[in-house]
Amino acid sequence: MAAYPHITLEKAPYRMHAHYEKVITFCCFLFLFVNIGFPSTSFSVYQPYLIAQDGVGDTGASAILAVRTLVSLCAMFFVDRYYSALDARRGVAFACAMTAAGFGLYALGTGLPVYLAGALLCGMGYGLGGMVAMTILTNRWYRTNIGTAMGFAAVGSGVASILVPLAAVQVIHTVSLHVAFALEGAIALAIGALVLALLRNRPSDLGIVLEDPVATGSANDRAVRAPYRLAPPARILFMAALVAVGAVSVGGGTYLSVLFTAAGIDPVYAATLLSVMGICLTIAKFLTGRLFDRIGTLRGSALMFGVLTLGLVFCLASSAGSPLVATAAAALVGVGISLGTVGISMWSLELTDGGSTTRFVKRCQIAYALGGFIMNSLPGPLKTITGTYESSYAIMCAITVYAGIVVVAIYRARKATLAA
Repeated sequence: MAAYPHITLEKAPYRMHAHYEKVITFCCFLFLFVNIGFPSTSFSVYQPYLIAQDGVGDTGASAILAVRTLVSLCAMFFVDRYYSALDARRGVAFACAMTAAGFGLYALGTGLPVYLAGALLCGMGYGLGGMVAMTILTNRWYRTNIGTAMGFAAVGSGVASILVPLAAVQVIHTVSLHVAFALEGAIALAIGALVLALLRNRPSDLGIVLEDPVATGSANDRAVRAPYRLAPPARILFMAALVAVGAVSVGGGTYLSVLFTAAGIDPVYAATLLSVMGICLTIAKFLTGRLFDRIGTLRGSALMFGVLTLGLVFCLASSAGSPLVATAAAALVGVGISLGTVGISMWSLELTDGGSTTRFVKRCQIAYALGGFIMNSLPGPLKTITGTYESSYAIMCAITVYAGIVVVAIYRARKATLAA
C-alpha cells in the first residue's frame, strides 16, 4: 500500500482491489480501441474496397465517413444524459455493442443504405463510448498521475490504427471484405462483454475510498485537483481554441499524404510517412500524459503546442520536395496532435465553466469534434480556390499558435490564482 497512499480500504475482503484503478485504465484502453479505433482511426484501410463496390463509389464512401462523423458529433450533445441514465459501466458496454452492430451491418454489405446504417451505429458508439467516458472514469478513480492514466488509455485508439489495417488486409485478401467486417464486429462485442465484467463505476463500488489530495497531497496534487473557473470571455476563447485543436488534430494527418505527393515526394514514401506519423502519435499519447504529470499542464501544454507548430511549419517547408523535411513534419505533427486527446482531457478536468464536470467535459469534446468536422471538409474547397493544400496547412499553423496562446494564458492565470 505504500506505493498507493491515496487509496484506503473500508472493508478487509476488498483488499485484493487495492490497485483496481489499473483495471479501470485497461478497460478505458479497450473501449477506446473499439469505439474510436475501429470506426475512425483504422477505418481508412477499407476505403479503397468500399469505393470499388457497385453502388458505393467515391461519393458513397465519402458519405459513409460523413454520416459517422456527423452522428458522433450529435451523440456528444446528450452523452451526459446517456451516462446519467445508464451509468458508465453499462453505458460503455452498450456503446461497444453499437459499434459491433455497426460492423455487423457493414459485413452484410448489401448496398449503400446498409453501409450508411452501419455508419450511424458506429457514430453512436464513437460519440457515446469514447473520450468523454474515459475522462469521467479517470477522474473518478485517480487522484494523482491522472495524465499518465489518460495517456495509457488514449493509446488504445492508436494501437488500433497500427494493428487493424495489417490484419484486415490479410483477411480481405485471404477470405473477403465481409468477413473482415464481421470479425471486427465480433471482437467489438467480446471486448464490450469484457468491459462490462471488469469495469466499475466508482471506487466506492468496491469499498475503496480515495483520499482528497486538496487536503492531504502535495502542492502539485492540489493544483491538479483544483478546477479553475473560466470567466465568460475566457470561456469563449478557450472553446474556440479547442475547435482549433480539433481541426488540426484531424486535418493535420488526413491530408499529409496529398500534401507530400503534390510536392513531388514519392507516393510510396509519402504513405510510409503516414505510418511514421501514426506510430509517433501512439507513443506520444502516453508520453504526453507522463509529461503533464512530471512538469505540469502549463509547461507541458506550451511544449506540445511548440512541437505541433514546428511540425506544421515543416509541412509548409515540405513544398520544396525534401524527403527529410517531410519526415520531420510527419513525426512532429504525430507527436503534437496528441494534444487532441490527452491535452483536451486534462484541460477539461482542470478547468471549469462553473457547472458539473461531466457537462464541461462533454462541451470540450463537442468543440474538438466540431473542429474535426470542419477541417474534414475545408481543404478540398481551399485547394480548388488556391490550387494547393499548403493554404490549409498555413491556416492550421495559424490557429495552432492561437490555441497555444489561449491555453497557456489561461493556465498562467490559473497558476497565479492557486498561488494566491
